[in-house]
Amino acid sequence: MKAMDKAAADVTDELMTNIMDAFNRHDVEAIVGFFAEDGVFQTARGTNHFGERLVGKQQIRNFLTKRFKAIPDMQWLDDKNWFVGNRAVSEWRVVATAPTGERIEALGCDIYEFAKGKIKVKDTYWKSREKLQ
Repeated sequence: MKAMDKAAADVTDELMTNIMDAFNRHDVEAIVGFFAEDGVFQTARGTNHFGERLVGKQQIRNFLTKRFKAIPDMQWLDDKNWFVGNRAVSEWRVVATAPTGERIEALGCDIYEFAKGKIKVKDTYWKSREKLQ
């Protein structure tokens, strides 16, 4: 089997479902277990044009622990997945209650890159609500 074919075989709908299930359970250790040791999680928002870049399991663990503590009812719904080689796109709707009490509901997606069955990069994007002028 060619290297690209092997990488593609590692990226399955079952894997993506398991990742989404871990996020919906807020199971930080399970989520971190899907990442490569040097995996990267780029958040949708942050101080940089790419959001924030979390590198390695410990940074990802710290971020998610704080996120789930601050937003304990966060859930990802209506997910759909696409695959090309060692990449996947997961489209979803997130719902939650912000710490301010404001209701969160947004459409978004994650663009994944995998290596040896582990997440090498997870880059998150979402739409935000704002009044257009």
